Amino acid sequence: MAKAGVRGLEVIAWARRREIVTPFLLPTAKGAPPDRIRALDEGVDDYRIKPFDDGELFARLRALLRRPSGERSPQLHRGSLSIDPATREVLVGVTPAKLTPREFAVFELFIRKCLEVFQRRTGAFHGWREEADVVGSNTIDVHIARLRAKLAPSDVRIETLFGTGYRVVV
Repeated sequence: MAKAGVRGLEVIAWARRREIVTPFLLPTAKGAPPDRIRALDEGVDDYRIKPFDDGELFARLRALLRRPSGERSPQLHRGSLSIDPATREVLVGVTPAKLTPREFAVFELFIRKCLEVFQRRTGAFHGWREEADVVGSNTIDVHIARLRAKLAPSDVRIETLFGTGYRVVV
């Protein structure tokens, strides 16, 4: 149970780590894109910025309740890699890859948009959210190098496109 001083996203992250699939709708005053992205990445199913219309809120709650219960986020498969956004697990073949939360955030983005080209800033935004504006390109390079090392046994590669960014290739 939530205790005083615990933020809503902490409760949702706690529930998702335990594979609790209850739908969550987060009413909040924070409406900036980084706040919305973080909430959705933490496991929020819907996000409403205050003030909101009560009728729309109840319609969104009804829509969430119509979803089949017990259904988890689908696993993503690229080559010999499997990624499960619900449990935040990455498998290289059958071997778990231990990714940090930042590595997971960046890698999930890459896998979801396989073959698309990502500028460094896009990766920084997903991996560092609040600090994305101050993260240096060297920091991003180090994290990409670590990701490559952890995923090396697989047939999935993170290519560097000099002067542009990165792309995942299977």
